[in-house]
Amino acid sequence: MRGSSAGGLVAVAIGMFALPARAYTVSTFVSDGCHEEITAEALGAVRVSAPAAAPPAAISGDDRAFVDDLPFELPAGSDLAAVTLLIGVRDNDLKGRGSTDLQALALIHGDPTTQDEHCLRDLDDLEPDGTSSAIARCRGFILGRVGDALDHLAPDGTPDVASRVALPVALAIRGETNVLLPAFYVHLGQALHALQDGFSHSYRTADQMEISEALTWLHPIDDDLDESMAGPPHSSELDRCVGLDDLRATRLAVAGEASRALITAALGPGTRDERLAAAGTVLDTYLTLSPGCDAANAWCGAPEHAYETEPTAGCAVAGHADRSLGAVAVLALLALCARRRRAGVVAAILVSLAGGAARADLPLKKDVPEKRVVAEAPEARFAERPPYGLVLSVGGSLNRTAADVAVGGRLRLTPRWLVGLDAEWNPWMSLEGEHVRVGAFNAYATVIRRWSMLSDQFDVRTSVHVGTSTVLFDLYGVPAGTTGLFVGASLLGLEWRATRELSVIIDPADVAYPIPQLRGAPFGYLQYRFTIGLQWGA
Repeated sequence: MRGSSAGGLVAVAIGMFALPARAYTVSTFVSDGCHEEITAEALGAVRVSAPAAAPPAAISGDDRAFVDDLPFELPAGSDLAAVTLLIGVRDNDLKGRGSTDLQALALIHGDPTTQDEHCLRDLDDLEPDGTSSAIARCRGFILGRVGDALDHLAPDGTPDVASRVALPVALAIRGETNVLLPAFYVHLGQALHALQDGFSHSYRTADQMEISEALTWLHPIDDDLDESMAGPPHSSELDRCVGLDDLRATRLAVAGEASRALITAALGPGTRDERLAAAGTVLDTYLTLSPGCDAANAWCGAPEHAYETEPTAGCAVAGHADRSLGAVAVLALLALCARRRRAGVVAAILVSLAGGAARADLPLKKDVPEKRVVAEAPEARFAERPPYGLVLSVGGSLNRTAADVAVGGRLRLTPRWLVGLDAEWNPWMSLEGEHVRVGAFNAYATVIRRWSMLSDQFDVRTSVHVGTSTVLFDLYGVPAGTTGLFVGASLLGLEWRATRELSVIIDPADVAYPIPQLRGAPFGYLQYRFTIGLQWGA
């Protein structure tokens, strides 16, 4: 069991420092929204030139709750169609996972069956025909998704926003859930992602119109790259969309042109088959092979080959020494933790030896009797306190970001047993999208057991909470006012009696689980909290 846990931690640590951006980046709290920017600008340009082809779709009802909970910033004035197109263009990279779920994202990006969604080589796309094979698979994916989009047109030929598909999406507060979205824009967004990746995942001709060589992601992370066979490695420098040199700025502009052309083709006019053929023409313009380049001629002298690439081993990021050192430090810490029992034995031996040496230097005083401290009896400690009391507490969650502010009453049944009632405001937050929401109102009964009475000032205590939780704002699928269950516990808390009337309560491992929705698709917001409080009386 310890081995599997350590393995998971190592995978997460490596992912934190070695997982580079895939393609033009999607918007997260640590990366720029390249795909979103290209796509939003392309849709806006198409709507200006042909406003009737893609009419705005109003956001209302549950759609509003979903849009308000998105983990990235939307362009001003975004309607439901535009929002869905952006979610679709993010889906190739995220597959319903949050951008902080590094272990899952590493598996998604390393899936050899989905490289066509990023216009990258498969493991079998080897020279001399590897690039042409990769391009063919990428084109097939794009046309397939455009075809899927065209299956959801209204009778007037415009996208039918009422025709929806369930897509897994990671929302900022709601978390991972399936959302019903207009299918036309979901599938078109997925096609646009692959088309845009066709620019960041390739070496191109000087005018950026044709591909001279497709890149590989799988071989570098497998540490078996032979460029003469598998082609050049993926480069995160080609994924950037800010601070660009002339080559990458020109490429980004052409990627925008291609995106506008593909949206125009899908929106029509024309029949389904005519629109699909127009999409094929777009790919003939921007996603074709310029032959004759290979390792022997240094990929026709491609200037892209001079950019930084990912390392062949997955333990460091080339050119980022600080991240590499951080990874080494994390892995060293994990190794130390894995051996914590052995280290504990060594530490105990050292302490024992040090203590023995210290004692050997001290003169023995057998005639001095040992002074014993007798703790005050439990009943006496609380004799000056009334049996009832008041508690105020504040805390914060260490996993899903949240805060808690609570007030409660206490009744001392015996020196060791207390009961009480608490009311708590529990605002919820997210680093993604910088969301701060009013969260939930929790009301619950509390039972407390004091376990240690050996000190006049300190006790160890266990607290258990059971009650109700009411969500205070609209979440997707969870309307404001929905009320369900609240459970919580602090197995090991500390009570410090600062004065006869006042105690400081510290709960460093306080678990709280408001579950405001129990029916249908249950929703809970599990929190591991650090809580501190003041208790008068009881």
